[in-house]
Amino acid sequence: MQLSEGGRAVRLPHEMCGDWVYSRDAAAMIAAVSTRMAQAAGGCFNIAGGAPFALTDWARAMGLPAPLIDPARPEIAARADPRRGPMSTAATAALTGIDGGRDMTAAAADQRLWQATLKETPA
Repeated sequence: MQLSEGGRAVRLPHEMCGDWVYSRDAAAMIAAVSTRMAQAAGGCFNIAGGAPFALTDWARAMGLPAPLIDPARPEIAARADPRRGPMSTAATAALTGIDGGRDMTAAAADQRLWQATLKETPA
């Protein structure tokens, strides 16, 4: 986001579609699992969004410049295989009642609201 907030389109290697999870939702899931460690019994609990979306969609929802797809010169490295499907959040939901994060549009709205409350401090 920092790269594109200045009004410049960011170069991505591809759309970077994945089961992204909004940071505040991830924090809620981590907190919910960590307070139930006795019931977790060594299970595997994915902290994931539960539904895929592309970073190009996130940029649009945030009102940022549309990213450019440039596999030869990306500014953001893709870490996950774009063919990988969403991780299952079933175990996390069974343990905590939280089944993935909010949808991308709601997450972007919350992010914009949070950013509006930030006050810049001089460096």
